[in-house]
Amino acid sequence: MTILRSFQCPYVEVATENILAAASKLDISVDLVEIQSRDELMEKSPTPYGIFSVIYKGQLISFHRLTVHSVYKKLQTLLEEPV
Repeated sequence: MTILRSFQCPYVEVATENILAAASKLDISVDLVEIQSRDELMEKSPTPYGIFSVIYKGQLISFHRLTVHSVYKKLQTLLEEPV
């Protein structure tokens, strides 16, 4: 899983912590990518909402803050899908 984030919003840290907590429960490793510039955002972000994006198995699973429970449920569903 990859989290792309830029600290332009005070809720990015809480959003990241929720993703990390859910991923940890499911033993999913997470790469954090700190977006440092507009050019990097334009190159890497899968959405125009470039402050926060979560990608898993090639899918954008969130571009906003989710609770630990909702992230966990979403990830569980993706783990159960055939490859």
